[in-house]
Amino acid sequence: SAQDKLKHGTYGITTYTTIKTKRKEYKVFDAISSTDFCHVYRAQCDDQLAYFNIACNSLSNDIVANEARIIKHLMEAEDYSKFKSYIPLLTDSFFYMDKSRQVNVFSASNDGELYSLDEIKNYYHNGVDPKDIAWMFRSLLVCLGFAHDNGIIHGAILPHHILIQPERHGLIVVEWSYASLGEPIIAINTNYEKWYPSEIFEKNKPEPCLDIYMAAKCMDYLLGKHTNKRLSMFFRGCILESPRQRPQNAW
Repeated sequence: SAQDKLKHGTYGITTYTTIKTKRKEYKVFDAISSTDFCHVYRAQCDDQLAYFNIACNSLSNDIVANEARIIKHLMEAEDYSKFKSYIPLLTDSFFYMDKSRQVNVFSASNDGELYSLDEIKNYYHNGVDPKDIAWMFRSLLVCLGFAHDNGIIHGAILPHHILIQPERHGLIVVEWSYASLGEPIIAINTNYEKWYPSEIFEKNKPEPCLDIYMAAKCMDYLLGKHTNKRLSMFFRGCILESPRQRPQNAW
């Protein structure tokens, strides 16, 4: 693509591809990032900015479609309006390229720059202030409480799946592709295999304590070299080996 643009003198000039569905027309611009299963492009539809997430390959279609299924379920929940700021807003989902690639389209947030927990950890090498850990953990548990109340286990609460908006104390949990609505978790992120509790590999029906375990590991990771006895004790109680000994309810 770059060679073709150089040949025609359009390299560096903003261009886009038009993609039409039965209901909408999208202008899809440059690729900006990748998720575990998708390439993410900037897009525009009806003058609204969006993220155009297209499966990396056809093998990822089922997992990408699962994310749409899970988020639609949450968006149809009776209490969705109270908790919608914690999850991405899905605006469309369809097959592209002769049904070879699943696409999910998400509304772009206007609430300021978002940073993953990995980015925050890389910035604060010695760890994040425990007071900030407290509000982040509280927000994360609120999001999980909402999901669990509606029968959903996220199944992959990992540092790059939690996005923070610092000024507004906002938090969004992304990558619901792994999530379960009562069935066993369909996949794990092999790059973070050590972050999962042992029961994830037993293919049993997942319980809320799975998400709570992984959430506590993320917060302990952020805490780093800071010492806070109360938080550390609480995290240890959430990451016990036995699922039955951990907290069972995010609320």
